[in-house]
Amino acid sequence: MRAIFITLLVANMALFGWYQYQSTQNPSADDLTESVKGVSLGNLVLATQSQEATVVVSIPAPEVTVAVCMQLGGFDTQSDATQVQARLSALDIVASISIRKKQVVKDYWVYIAPYPTFQDAKNQLAELNLKGIDSFIFTEGDLKNGLSLGVYSKRENASAIFKKIEGLGYTPHITESFQDLNTFYVILNAEGTSFFNEGIMEPIKLRYPQVESQKIDC
Repeated sequence: MRAIFITLLVANMALFGWYQYQSTQNPSADDLTESVKGVSLGNLVLATQSQEATVVVSIPAPEVTVAVCMQLGGFDTQSDATQVQARLSALDIVASISIRKKQVVKDYWVYIAPYPTFQDAKNQLAELNLKGIDSFIFTEGDLKNGLSLGVYSKRENASAIFKKIEGLGYTPHITESFQDLNTFYVILNAEGTSFFNEGIMEPIKLRYPQVESQKIDC
């Protein structure tokens, strides 16, 4: 009887020990829930922080509107530009006149470079006269003792005498002289530009073939 009691006692103690061991190895459902909540919360916080670190806020740049005007030109005289301005004014198109300077070729000078002495230049002048070439001697300036072969308003005329003199065995030169020239433009304001069309441009172009229309910033 005593042996049976001891056996049962040992068995109960072993069973109690086994349950205690299982409880440490397998947490309860509540414990698991709390653990999962903690992990989920942690991941949520980490995910949120990561998203905040990579968010890029894009602010669109404000649109800049540039007013567009129309330029008509160039006109050779202010009178021509004024007439076009008046024609546009009759159509309720406001326009102003702009004056711009530019350098243009005035004429072309054909010459032979200076000789060492005046007598040398005089001898060459005599030779040219015998060959039917009119010339004269520069008596001052950078071309002193050189020979002038004429001043021409057109390039082709200067080139013709150049080739003729060159064909006679001389070494001629061509130099250009310049002058400042005013060119006139009619500038339509932005509102007038919006009304401007080919129908308005056509009669202007017929009267002034050299005039072009171009859109510019106001």
